[in-house]
Amino acid sequence: MSSLKDGECPKCGSSKIIDNAQLADKHDNIHASDTAVRLVTRPNAIFFKDPIEFRLQPYICGGCGYLESYVEKPDRLAAHSRKLKEATDQ
Repeated sequence: MSSLKDGECPKCGSSKIIDNAQLADKHDNIHASDTAVRLVTRPNAIFFKDPIEFRLQPYICGGCGYLESYVEKPDRLAAHSRKLKEATDQ
């Protein structure tokens, strides 16, 4: 199966792939932040939950507008997730 990350749209077959865009959460007319996946390292804490964030990288088809997003550094996300799971299972 092809993906936008591979350079071809799986929906329309176009090779016009936009890979330098940014997914942003708009807070107001001035401020925006990257959209990210978040792991909370201290889920039972009331304050200071110490989240770890991993930015989402979008790939957009310039032909049909289809969008795929991928987590940057998925290996680090998986390692942190596994470590948190092990800590909470004990």
